[in-house]
Amino acid sequence: MKTSYGFTLVELLLVMVLVAVLTTIAAIVYPKYTVGARVSEAVVGMKAIILSQKVEKMKGQYYSADSPVIFRSKGIELETKYFDFSTNPNGASGFQVIATGTSAFDAPGDTIKFDKTDGQEGMWSVGESNRMITLDMISNGV
Repeated sequence: MKTSYGFTLVELLLVMVLVAVLTTIAAIVYPKYTVGARVSEAVVGMKAIILSQKVEKMKGQYYSADSPVIFRSKGIELETKYFDFSTNPNGASGFQVIATGTSAFDAPGDTIKFDKTDGQEGMWSVGESNRMITLDMISNGV
């Protein structure tokens, strides 16, 4: 009786096909997860700015047009690797916070917006020409 050691060619081919299928699935799914994580990071930054604006309104009756230096002193960075943030106050009636994807982001120029008008909760939206960021990504991060 002959004893066999090792794997047959069919077994090795089966393992190679399985690894190829798993690699293909990972290559398709991975970019979606990275974009989602970066959008969540942007939403967290925007929430910090929103909170800062609400505090300024309670202090001085107006929404603030803080510069990057003032935001930095509050622990808020307006420029990150993947997004640049801007704020557009409208005096006592409201403000807008915008996050724009930088060149390091998967879709540079994609935007996330938050509009707040006094007496209303505020509304999240995405740019009309966005290629990767969807409102569902923001809803999951909010």
